[in-house]
Amino acid sequence: MNLDSPEGIGVTADSQKVRPGMIYIDLSCRRNRRRIYEAYEKGACLIFTPYNISDPELPVIRVESPRDTLYMLFEKFFEKQRNHAKLVGVFGENDNSILVELLQSIFLTDIIPITINISKNNFSYIDSIGFDSAIFTDRCTLGKHYVYGLSYGKAAIINYDVYYELNSAERLKDIELITYGLNKKAVATASSIDVEEITCFNYCVQRSFQTKSGKRIEPFEIPVKLNVLGSHSIYAALAAITCGLYYDADISDIKESIEGYKASARHFQKIYEDGFTIIDNYCNSVIDYSAAFESIQILNYENLVLIINVSQDTNPDIHEEKAAMIAEWINILKCKKVILTSCMDGDSHIREFPLKSIRIYKKTFRENDVSFRYYHLLHHAIEKALSILKRNDLLVLLGSEEMNAASRIVNKLLKPAGKKYN
Repeated sequence: MNLDSPEGIGVTADSQKVRPGMIYIDLSCRRNRRRIYEAYEKGACLIFTPYNISDPELPVIRVESPRDTLYMLFEKFFEKQRNHAKLVGVFGENDNSILVELLQSIFLTDIIPITINISKNNFSYIDSIGFDSAIFTDRCTLGKHYVYGLSYGKAAIINYDVYYELNSAERLKDIELITYGLNKKAVATASSIDVEEITCFNYCVQRSFQTKSGKRIEPFEIPVKLNVLGSHSIYAALAAITCGLYYDADISDIKESIEGYKASARHFQKIYEDGFTIIDNYCNSVIDYSAAFESIQILNYENLVLIINVSQDTNPDIHEEKAAMIAEWINILKCKKVILTSCMDGDSHIREFPLKSIRIYKKTFRENDVSFRYYHLLHHAIEKALSILKRNDLLVLLGSEEMNAASRIVNKLLKPAGKKYN
């Protein structure tokens, strides 16, 4: 869950989303000083965690239940924001940070987007917030139930590609239901998609819909250029543009905001291009990896090399699921080598060697005839990948915080050749 404003004042449970002045809630299932220090270095003014942290420089408060603390802070923040801004819920299990940042660039301060993962634990809190509208990006837990619970006059902007059955639901006749996606039946869709240096497509309204003020948006088409790669960015842009139109923003202003957007680091970020291409992408869950593979699928390249971070996790089922999914995508993506690394380069003294996790990957890959190598150090993994890349090949780096140094290592090894992207 994440709530923030363009000024950076807010609450988040994701250390990657911390901006100066924000409050960070540590929801990790085990002691993880890395994320706490990352939140502090990014400017967190206060950190709530269930663990004893001895460092006197950290603004840490120990609490029994960080999750309850998160909900309490959210409720207080909501009450304050309702007085001067409309709240837009962004629901889904995928990383929706690009969508939220696009919405922030369109609306500035009068509309505040809030990213939420719905679960049985937090549904009662979310249900009481009273969003002015809600965007549903993927089939998140209990998402359909929340759509049905929207009150008269509210709007639901829904990814038709995953919520297609809601389009004809009788219980939704009292709300404004606007669908988006690549399906031809969606109200808003994308056509003429071209992915090279940037992502280009035509934003198309295929059927009219009503805005917040009661005006009608009639069918039209407009070209859009997005400085972000990946299919997920197209979905994010479709949702953001549609939401902007619903709140009566002028399409020329929306287009300017979308085309001026620059994604944060490690959001399917192109970090090198000269003969071959290197993309760095942050992945912290199985869903993140699935979204990354779908984005790779629409790119043009000769052969693919993947570097994947293997971490120690208390739940082996996560690694089994991820390993099986990677093996399934290998043939689809023309991947000639998977390189695993536990990224023991820097802060190895605060992390355990992920022996059990590595065994799971090796077993699954061997059973599925996946060509792979393993390296303790991220530096060595990148060196190996670079040594086997040929012209027009694609190298994609996938992992969480442990791989934050990957871009720096790539630039150091390839300097001064090639074109770097900052």
